[in-house]
Amino acid sequence: MASGGSQLPEQIDENFLLCGICCERYKNPKILPCLHSFCEPCLGKLADEMGAITCPVCRRVHELTDNGVAGIQVNMFLNDLIALFEEQKSVNTSKKCDGCEQGDVTKHCTDCSFDFCSICATTHGKLPATKSHRLLRFDEYMAVKSSDPASVQPPVYCNTHQDYQVEFYCDTCNRTICLKCTALDHSKPEHLTDV
Repeated sequence: MASGGSQLPEQIDENFLLCGICCERYKNPKILPCLHSFCEPCLGKLADEMGAITCPVCRRVHELTDNGVAGIQVNMFLNDLIALFEEQKSVNTSKKCDGCEQGDVTKHCTDCSFDFCSICATTHGKLPATKSHRLLRFDEYMAVKSSDPASVQPPVYCNTHQDYQVEFYCDTCNRTICLKCTALDHSKPEHLTDV
């Protein structure tokens, strides 16, 4: 992979993050089946009384579900890109510790997604409940997040079995589940699960 991944926000034109209808930064971007994205409020204005939206770019007509515009899939890629731009702007200003709210941030915990000053990071690394957490220098965390965001994402735990990480998706129930769920509550053949 090419070096300089931490400059990604500067290399992407911020106009890429502008809604084609309101010409402002996306507000909860939704992606239509034709793969064009617009703000949820803008799509709400386009929805007709018959429950359909005509895409302003390609003119395809898309039928809405009973949930209306809220039922259209969120464009997670654009949401993450917007968050990355916002985070980059906040890094340029001095960020305060999530623990004491006073010291400047020097470390980031990838397990609980908190930013710490050096004093709070030392304490976080010594507490029995958090001493196994992975702490990275904040600048190192930002560089890795730009080049390989999946490697610094905190684990996601099951709502039903809090000690188990989410590893599967139940297509039947439309929800994420853990290994224990696949054996107890979401077993085959009644439930279809994917990794």
